[in-house]
Amino acid sequence: MTPEKCNVLITGDISFFYDSNALWSNHLPSNLRIILINNSGGGIFKIIEGPASTEQLEKYFEAKHSFSAEHLCKAFEVEYASAQSPEEIETQMEQFFHISETGRPKLLEIFTPSNENHLVLQKFFHQLTIS
Repeated sequence: MTPEKCNVLITGDISFFYDSNALWSNHLPSNLRIILINNSGGGIFKIIEGPASTEQLEKYFEAKHSFSAEHLCKAFEVEYASAQSPEEIETQMEQFFHISETGRPKLLEIFTPSNENHLVLQKFFHQLTIS
């Protein structure tokens, strides 16, 4: 890792909460930035053919929840910010990527509506294939 540049992890909520003990490490670099897309569950399964076509999608795949990463960040001394709109994301960006004096990593939790999230992701993937 290059100390003067930010290293960014973009992850979904279920993956983040499942692997959150990784924040317990004493070796988290100050230039680590985590962007957490929180759609209140495993919404990605709505676009995966097998899970999306089963009647058990919500029960076994989506794992709906109402959790936030805020208290985990406090417990592991990770600087926390959140956003719920494009305007709030824009407002957070400069400070989020600034390497602070605290020497701690930062997390930006972006809350997205679970009923729209898979549609936006599908559109994004479609744009990648036609570019």
